[in-house]
Amino acid sequence: MNGLVVECEPYAHESAYGYLLRAFALNRSTVREALEHIYGHGRRHIRIDSASAWSQMTGVPRPWFEHRFPRPVECDRGRELELFGQIWRGEWTHRGTHQQVCLACIEETGYARLEWDLMAYTACHVHGTILLDRCGQCGRGISPDRPALEMCSCGNFLDKDTPIADPSVLEWSSLLSAAVCNGETISGNGMGVTALLRGMTVDGAYRVLLAFGGGHSALRGLLLNGVEPWLTSFDLHAAIGTALTRMARLTFMRWGSRTDVQRCADSLAEQKVRGISQFDRAAAGNLLRVLGLPSRWRNKYPEYNEQQDLFI
Repeated sequence: MNGLVVECEPYAHESAYGYLLRAFALNRSTVREALEHIYGHGRRHIRIDSASAWSQMTGVPRPWFEHRFPRPVECDRGRELELFGQIWRGEWTHRGTHQQVCLACIEETGYARLEWDLMAYTACHVHGTILLDRCGQCGRGISPDRPALEMCSCGNFLDKDTPIADPSVLEWSSLLSAAVCNGETISGNGMGVTALLRGMTVDGAYRVLLAFGGGHSALRGLLLNGVEPWLTSFDLHAAIGTALTRMARLTFMRWGSRTDVQRCADSLAEQKVRGISQFDRAAAGNLLRVLGLPSRWRNKYPEYNEQQDLFI
């Protein structure tokens, strides 16, 4: 398989995973067959180390794929990823082997948008619905090597009935989409909650929302495919909705129990240390001061020697 017989041009804001599904389906083949050709055995993971092979098969320049595949970056603040031309903290960032889709978008445009690959994007800001991330027939997560964009690996078409999204989450999704597609920071307008996120990197704003949404304890996930825990689009949508509601009432005495406040404080304090940009770290520290919360965060164990000063 050295090239596609039927050429397939990618769209400007198309997901690499979605493009591969679309291109190989057009050529009466599958991504799974291509993975077997590249690695010599069955494999579901599509990684940046295969960007050259995908480029050779499709004729699409290698940088296009590298822009859309997560590349691990090691640093003194922990594991980070380079994705969509931006830096992200590694955990709870990329959907990986558990995809999510908006079937209404696929019907209208015929392709999968790149922001669907992000866990931070849980609702389609165009159609106002929560993204679908598992099959209604077999209950399994949506695999990146399924037969077609609108089908599950079990052979059934994906269920089109998806819940209506929270309006505040849709506003966040719209900001996130614009920032990711344009390679910019969050540009919240007005005096609402999104204005509190203005100037942060997309990852920084996302981490603040996770803090107000329940902290790390809210990200336990659900067992999908009997393999690993994964946070569903619906669960993360609920966490982000809760976060936006709480941020609208910044005085913590009005929105949470002592446990909720402590979880928020721990996550914000971690963000103050591990945020991607200096602005992200400063913004987290400012939120802690506004809430009157302590700003000291401690890991149980250091991830890197450079973090030893946190464990004195």
